[in-house]
Amino acid sequence: MALDSTQYLKATELYSVLGNFDKAIEQLERALENGYRDVVWIRLNPDLEFPKTDLRYAALIRKYM
Repeated sequence: MALDSTQYLKATELYSVLGNFDKAIEQLERALENGYRDVVWIRLNPDLEFPKTDLRYAALIRKYM
């Protein structure tokens, strides 16, 4: 997964749909740390249902925007 950061994003989507928001944020952070940069898609992705007001989410978006 370190070679393809989109795999972390897929894991983020899965955990988000399952309602495991802590794991979703963890995987999102890994995706961004490993080079994923389509922040616009992260914000628009319908599978990323975790609360957009989550402070960890907001901090990641600000950091990589």
